[in-house]
Amino acid sequence: MNEKMETDVIIVGPAPTGFALACQLIRYGVDFVIFDKKKASPIYRKIQRMD
Repeated sequence: MNEKMETDVIIVGPAPTGFALACQLIRYGVDFVIFDKKKASPIYRKIQRMD
């Protein structure tokens, strides 16, 4: 991946704590990205819909 990306927060490994953090960041309008070894999980897809 050679793309440049700007974000306020990087979440590495979307364990339950990472998903909880993502939910809070959405509530406060903070831009974030989640990095995981696997492709997007079903839970992550649901979080995207919360936006």
